Parts: sequence; structure tokens; C-alpha cells
Amino acid sequence: MVDMITSDTLMRVFAKTAQPVWTMIGEWLDHGMPIRDSSAMYGEVALDDEFFIEDNELMLLDPDFWAEGYDLRDGTEDGERTGPKTIPIFLAHVARDVLGSGKATGLLRALGVPPSTDMGRDRPFFNRSFSNLLELHTARPTDTGHDTSVSLSADTLSRVVYDELLPHC
Repeated sequence: MVDMITSDTLMRVFAKTAQPVWTMIGEWLDHGMPIRDSSAMYGEVALDDEFFIEDNELMLLDPDFWAEGYDLRDGTEDGERTGPKTIPIFLAHVARDVLGSGKATGLLRALGVPPSTDMGRDRPFFNRSFSNLLELHTARPTDTGHDTSVSLSADTLSRVVYDELLPHC
């Protein structure tokens, strides 16, 4: 409807709302999953109840640990649907990759393999807020030197997020 003031405001609200999940993803990719065994806890990350990945509290030696220890939340409780899926739509295409990456990082930490410097906080992803990511794809310079913004469709936003996260996974 070409109401850029409202569009810009809604994008800013969306970016601020999505930032906590974006931060949780960065921590998950950086630290990996925490691993419980009888002697220690590996990893410094306690998963937030709002995160789309859940900890099923299985021990490392449990035969189902790698398949079911950590999984994507599905919005069901005791087999009955209690609400919508908990994976934000703009993360749906990359959620499994994020899950797998955190599992792999947790495994490496459990094996005593330190994360390499190119996998740590030096990566641009960890230095970029969700607002900054959106600005890269919505701000367009004008002839007067002032930026104007363009809106992102849900599909384009999903692609931008996928392209940003996949190399880190």
C-alpha cells in the first residue's frame, strides 16, 4: 500500500522482537548443545524455553541421545496440539541445519576439541544484529544521499536469513 512510514515501523518492531531468537541462535551455533553425563556438563548454554530447539534431558550415554536429546519444538504436549509450531516461519528452512550444527559443536566440545577461531565470535554473524541484517537488505540509497527502504516479502526474508545462517551451520 506504499505506506513506508508504517512499513518501516513494523520492520523495526519485527527486528526488535526477533532479536532474542537471533541471539539464541548465535549462542547455540557458538557453544553447541550442553551435554549431560554422570561426571560433568559440557557447554555453557542453558536453552531458553522460548528457543525453537528443546532439551529432552537425556544423558550422553543414553542410546537415544543423538536422535532425541535435542530436537525442534513442535508445539505439542503429550501428543496433543497445544499451540502453533514454535519455529518462526522465517527460520523454517534453516532450523534443521541450525539444530545439526549445534549438535556437532556440542559433540566436538564433549570430545575435547576446542572450537577453531574461524568458528567463533570472529564470524560476521555474531557481530551483526537482526536489525543490521534487515537494514542490509531493505535500505536503498537515493539520489539525495538519504536512504529509503524497501519492504521484504516473507519468502525474501526467509531466503535472507537462510543465506546468512547456512554458512555458519
